[in-house]
Amino acid sequence: EPERMAEVVVVDAASGEPLAQAAVSITLANSRRGLLASARTDAEGRARLEVPEVENGEPGSGALLVRAEHARFAPRAQAFALSAEPTTLRLGPGGRVIARADPRQLAGKRTMLLLEYRGAPPHHELHFPMLSAFDEEGVSTRARLPAGMWRWSVVGALSPREALSWLGDEEAPRELASGTFELAEGETLELAVSTASKPAVPRGEGTGVVHGTVLVNGDVPEGARVYLSPLAAGAE
Repeated sequence: EPERMAEVVVVDAASGEPLAQAAVSITLANSRRGLLASARTDAEGRARLEVPEVENGEPGSGALLVRAEHARFAPRAQAFALSAEPTTLRLGPGGRVIARADPRQLAGKRTMLLLEYRGAPPHHELHFPMLSAFDEEGVSTRARLPAGMWRWSVVGALSPREALSWLGDEEAPRELASGTFELAEGETLELAVSTASKPAVPRGEGTGVVHGTVLVNGDVPEGARVYLSPLAAGAE
């Protein structure tokens, strides 16, 4: 049906040039499995998508999002409504996060950096966890991240499926440290994390004391949460 067709234009936010081969999708705003339509842009940065009708009784029905992804840019999403006029999404480079930890503190631990987007409408870029491993030098890097508020945590190694199950939990298991940060467009943010602790008291033999320092660009962030988990990092 012509009235159910949507045209989306994806451009470089800095130059205004059209972006070919950008992945465009239209989804339900409140459902993880709410993909309604998808397509790739042509040489003029345009994609045409047929949007099916959504029954009011379906979970997550109502508000829609249009999202664009490109290999050279941070993803972008915004509220969407069918219109005779094209919807334009402008993609920028986003920001970059470099997390650094003492590799001696990570020795023997399969730790990873977990990033969760905490932006509010109309910024819906990422609602799913992003994982990045630490290398031998204790460095974990993620690039092309949308600008906005993020939650970070250092966690015991887990699968993408396990990470997805964390979404929305107030307290995730196997966290070694956590906090939040705000990322600006084009910014490279240095995140220094210490997981140092005193020798732990064996389980069942009293209490122990664990201490450490969490730094963001050399400063101690407010509101960072650090707590112990009953599970050993990397345990299956």
